[in-house]
Amino acid sequence: MDGALATHEPDVAILNFASLASPADLRDLHTRFPAVRLLVLADNPSPAESRQMIGFGATACLAKNTEARDVLHAIYLASRGLHVLPSTGQAVYETAGPTPLTPREADVLELLQSGSSNAEIAATLHVGIETVRTHARNIYRKLGVRTRRELRPTV
Repeated sequence: MDGALATHEPDVAILNFASLASPADLRDLHTRFPAVRLLVLADNPSPAESRQMIGFGATACLAKNTEARDVLHAIYLASRGLHVLPSTGQAVYETAGPTPLTPREADVLELLQSGSSNAEIAATLHVGIETVRTHARNIYRKLGVRTRRELRPTV
């Protein structure tokens, strides 16, 4: 994927979420190619998963069973910087878009999703527990969730 993005320099790239090892790969692509709008196709993403992908740098997140005309419309909107999220079977278009996660928040999110406690996260990242709590609150707000359970990827 890196080679194609570097060679072709597209305005919008469509990614199959299943081809990524983790959401962190999406964050890395966004960091390396900030001018490219990333449209992610996933198997029935939950609202929290969609917001997570947006938080990691995607411009749009759609279910793989989205009709072709809606994908084309999402590409058009993504090329103009609008965020596109699936919602109850229909796409939702947001002009402001969610605030992306910071790199440290993304690190905390991955550890939260793995089931680590605040103390374990603090030890792993060499920060205080209050810092972890602050990052967790910011993550919850940015992803629109209220509990750790909502952060867990659905299987």
